[in-house]
Amino acid sequence: MRFTFPSIAEPKLRYAIFESERDNKGYSWTSSSAVISGCLAIYDTLGDGETQHSQEYCPTNHFDRMTDFVHSLLPHVKRLDGEVLDNTHRMFIPYDLPKPAVMDFIRLKAVYDPDKYGVYVNVSECRKSTVESKRHDKRWIELTSTWDGSIDSVRRGLYEADMNRFVLPLQSITLDLHIAKHFDQYAWSVAHRYYKLGSSSIFSGATEESIEQFVACVETLGYYLASRVECKRLEASIDRMAQRTLQNAES
Repeated sequence: MRFTFPSIAEPKLRYAIFESERDNKGYSWTSSSAVISGCLAIYDTLGDGETQHSQEYCPTNHFDRMTDFVHSLLPHVKRLDGEVLDNTHRMFIPYDLPKPAVMDFIRLKAVYDPDKYGVYVNVSECRKSTVESKRHDKRWIELTSTWDGSIDSVRRGLYEADMNRFVLPLQSITLDLHIAKHFDQYAWSVAHRYYKLGSSSIFSGATEESIEQFVACVETLGYYLASRVECKRLEASIDRMAQRTLQNAES
């Protein structure tokens, strides 16, 4: 099963969100590092209504393609349900977002001091140490100048600590928004940092306004999808509790 909807930028194209990666013939794990999601495909109708006239393929994480995907999804996202809803949620929301204590530790306490040599941190446990044996313990990281107390250092610190390292492209943006929100910054500040990256990122050549609009859409869709999935989970809990209540009343 799949849910399809038209591209806004290229109306002859259709996006398809599948219930499983196994159902997506356009997905291959060998080329999965640059795609939006293994559950997402795109195909061409050649203007022939909804008839598929090309093979499915996974859209890449190119900025223009991701922008078209999120803009095209907006008018249809309320119709998502079941596994398609869950998979779309997973496109946007990382499995495990960093906890406030971890983010505070990286930004406020795990800060490099050039006058202090051999300072190590265990990010997951929010601990610091100067014990030399930590140098050979993979759970500990020696502080360097990149640990500078900036918001960007939080993201780099999580990566070095092997936390939130493997995220999908849209999950990566949600992660940056999550970190920024914790430190009282907004979507526009995340977009501005992306714009400043220039040619060293997928945002190369994009205007700051287009990046801001894109990030705002990702943020709104992420909030909506998270709310829908949480509501779905609570509805299932309510159904189970109601069933037990009725069974107890009958016994």
